Amino acid sequence: MGEDKESREDGGRKQMMQVPPYGWYPPGGDEIDLADLVGVFFRRKGFIAVLTILFACLAFGTGLMMTEKYEAMSMVEVGKVLTERGYEKVESSDAVKNRLNSLAKAVAGKIRKNALDNGQSIKSLGFSIKGDLKIDAPEDGTIASLELTAPKDSKALAMLTQVNRQLIKDHNRIFSQRQMEIKNKIARDELAINNIDIKIGNLTNRIAELKREYEEKTGEKENHIEKLASSIKDIESRKNFIKEKISLLQQEKEDLKTRIEEAETRYEKLMDSKLAANSQAQGAEAVGLMLFSSEIQHIQNYLSQLRDRLLFKIPETISELNTRLHELETEIGNFQAEKALEQKRLVQFEPELKEKIEEIKGQIKSAESEKQGKRIDIKDLQNRLDSMITTQVIVPPEFSDDSVSPNIKLNVALGLIAGFFISVFLAFIIEFWQKNKEKIKAGDK
Repeated sequence: MGEDKESREDGGRKQMMQVPPYGWYPPGGDEIDLADLVGVFFRRKGFIAVLTILFACLAFGTGLMMTEKYEAMSMVEVGKVLTERGYEKVESSDAVKNRLNSLAKAVAGKIRKNALDNGQSIKSLGFSIKGDLKIDAPEDGTIASLELTAPKDSKALAMLTQVNRQLIKDHNRIFSQRQMEIKNKIARDELAINNIDIKIGNLTNRIAELKREYEEKTGEKENHIEKLASSIKDIESRKNFIKEKISLLQQEKEDLKTRIEEAETRYEKLMDSKLAANSQAQGAEAVGLMLFSSEIQHIQNYLSQLRDRLLFKIPETISELNTRLHELETEIGNFQAEKALEQKRLVQFEPELKEKIEEIKGQIKSAESEKQGKRIDIKDLQNRLDSMITTQVIVPPEFSDDSVSPNIKLNVALGLIAGFFISVFLAFIIEFWQKNKEKIKAGDK
């Protein structure tokens, strides 16, 4: 009996030495017991639940202690101007972003300075321009938005309002400059139209002046032509008169020839009679013979005068008249040539006048076309002036209804998740310690 008892005790000790303690795994054992892991959850479920709830409560309390921040948003429509290519923004999207960012910094600095001047803390601003302000201005749109995360008791709304006002003020200066440029162009075009009207009036007056000059020149030419015709007619009359005189002188020559013949015949008879009387004359008949000689002398003188007129005076007069006649014919030719030239010039006056008038009308038409172009330009410029869309606030600054920070639900959820994982990790640590502390202590010894 004693030996059996000893043998059983020795076997139990051997068995105890062969069976490893709970939670101890021999070296080289890589298998994980899933049931053991699940058992840890069940054994430590209270610890895990309490620690998870504790983390959730800490997250909830931390969220309650944090200052609530809301999203203050404002939307501004960037102004547009009408150009040849259509509507264009007064500033590019990048320029608007840079301007809004600069304005926000300037306004924030001014608010901080006012706060310092009033003895307030710089932190009274309640937000950071660099971290809390978001500016969005899409390239393909005209809406610029400003989003600022800040507490409701901060200066966020005041700052956004001032930024919007300053942006509108800056853009209005740009619009004023554009408007001034357009108005100057309109004024220049209106002045050009006035100058064109003056030019058209001068050209119209020039046409009337040309017509008056044409009438005056035509009247002068016609009067001159009439004078030339009258002169020609007068010269023709004088020419005819000379011809008549020449004809009369020719007739006189014939008549003189007849008279000379008659006088010569008579002279011969008288001479014959005188010769006969001389031979028979006696005493008292001598007186008769003397008278008879006187008659003969008279006929001789008469014949001498007739012959002188026939042979010298009349031919000389006819020659002079022919010379004068030739001079008159030359003068008539000159007058006729001058008359023909004046008539030709008179005929040319009308085409020349028409050509000049057509040229001036062409200039008037060109001026009218230019004037119409200026009017179209003025209408287009006025349309651009009237079609300007100035920068304006379409959504005034206002806070969102719900806070964006802190998000208590999200914080609690994160607390629950973090608490769960931490509690599970601690549960495994505790479980491992309790099961292996003897071995750990023995290893230390």
